Amino acid sequence: MNQNLVSVVVITYCQKDYIKTAIYSILNQKCDFDFELIIADDCSPDNTESIIKNIINTHPKGNLIRYFKHKENIGIQKNGIFAFNQSKSKYIAICEGDDFWTDPYKLQKQVNIIEQNDNCNIVYHNCLKVDENGKSIGLVYEQNYNKNLKITDMLLGDYTKTCTMLYRNNINVALPDELDDTILGMLLLENGEEAIYLPEIMASYRVHEGGVWSKKNTQKRIDDGLKNNNFIVDRYFKIYPNEILARIRNGLFSTSISFIQEREFKKSMLYFKKYLNKETNFIRKSQSLVTYLKNFAFYLF
Repeated sequence: MNQNLVSVVVITYCQKDYIKTAIYSILNQKCDFDFELIIADDCSPDNTESIIKNIINTHPKGNLIRYFKHKENIGIQKNGIFAFNQSKSKYIAICEGDDFWTDPYKLQKQVNIIEQNDNCNIVYHNCLKVDENGKSIGLVYEQNYNKNLKITDMLLGDYTKTCTMLYRNNINVALPDELDDTILGMLLLENGEEAIYLPEIMASYRVHEGGVWSKKNTQKRIDDGLKNNNFIVDRYFKIYPNEILARIRNGLFSTSISFIQEREFKKSMLYFKKYLNKETNFIRKSQSLVTYLKNFAFYLF
């Protein structure tokens, strides 16, 4: 083929302990089509770059890699947008620098599905959650989970982990600065398309203290989440008002629980009060109150 069918995007920052595993898991893919690997390094001060360059120079498939390093740190979202914009391929797959793929036929299986389904814009699959040493700590999706997603599902809280995604490179709007995996999924599904789910476990999602999400406290997550929610509300509220309101209510409730876990009890009660002020029926309030009080009692003890 004269053009790569798939671009695999890896964004990385200070992941010297994990980046080699991620890259090798991608280069080990067995496909009947051509693909490239785009790596965007957000100015890592550790030796992430030297590891990447060594792979480029020594690995038999090192020529598949296109490597970019920013001169200064621009942040995970802008780095992701930059990396996505480098692709001219029909499809894009994602593997963040601390995650890795476990099935050498992952790309082939996903391409086979999306090529056969014109209304499918995303193919995603199950994956393991692993700790910093690669030890399994559970599944991202429960074993009985089997759900193809529409945009309304994502508005209500369903999601696709980035390391499991392959999607059509056909978003016809500029990617927003608020971009995260949820907004990316919504942009891809907003015209009635669907995300097809494969129950096979084909990747590992690493949960560790060095992760970008793990480093954020609840207040930082709220601040970042507000920016993302503002984009979602502005773009989708007129079309999906009920789903947006339900999303806001769920966010207030989960935030109140998170503040309990951080011993910020006054903030927790403030957000729970905001949640109760929303229009919810009595049964839902009662169930939520039980959950809230159980969490409150546990962490108070």
